[in-house]
Amino acid sequence: FRSVLTVQTRAGYLHGAAMHYVHQHEPMQLVFLTQDTTAKVPHLPEPVAQAAVVVGFSEEEWSTVQMHGTVEVVNMKDPGYVKLVELYERKYPEMSELDEHDVFMVFRPEKWKYTEMKRVKS
Repeated sequence: FRSVLTVQTRAGYLHGAAMHYVHQHEPMQLVFLTQDTTAKVPHLPEPVAQAAVVVGFSEEEWSTVQMHGTVEVVNMKDPGYVKLVELYERKYPEMSELDEHDVFMVFRPEKWKYTEMKRVKS
């Protein structure tokens, strides 16, 4: 599925990006791989910031999951980084070597809503 991660920046504007992700059930979280040089990472107001995610948007599938929660940036120096690399590599084994600018954005949903909008003519 496709996803969009949206964060509020320190300046107060919203920044959204279409991103690939992996998920983990316990604890429930979505993990996004990005770089610390992108617009969303260095401008977060706090280490743990408010965020929203929408998963599953396309012309063929009219169903989405909309979520609100928090996002935290995890870099190479953080203790959980290696486990996130392993989680990501299980889904994307073709992933290239990571460098010092690669970080994970870990989204933890607090609220979610499933919507199915497709209607079939009778």
